[in-house]
Amino acid sequence: QACLTCTRAVREMAGYEVLGANGLEEAYAQLRENSVSAILLDVKLQGASGLETLYNLKRAPATAAMPVIMVSAQADDATRAHSLKLGAASYVVKPFTPAKLTRELHNAIADSAAASIGT
Repeated sequence: QACLTCTRAVREMAGYEVLGANGLEEAYAQLRENSVSAILLDVKLQGASGLETLYNLKRAPATAAMPVIMVSAQADDATRAHSLKLGAASYVVKPFTPAKLTRELHNAIADSAAASIGT
């Protein structure tokens, strides 16, 4: 819930449209039905692993190129490093400010766009 509140603040600050999902099934449906520029994904999900979900997103052709920003209360270097190794564009530790999340989101989208131009 706190993450959704922060993402709403990001929308207001940066003008991004934010789609929310209650669970993985709904999230995957959102990805199938909408064009998205980036994904915010918590490391700990109810009934699922955010890291496993990241792994699956990066292996699926439809989502492999989308930047994924991991968010977590886990500040340990091992989880951060594992997330980045799996393909996360960024790792943001909770609690974070809307400005921090906006900056990370903007950078991830810009980096993704630059990478797609280079290919």
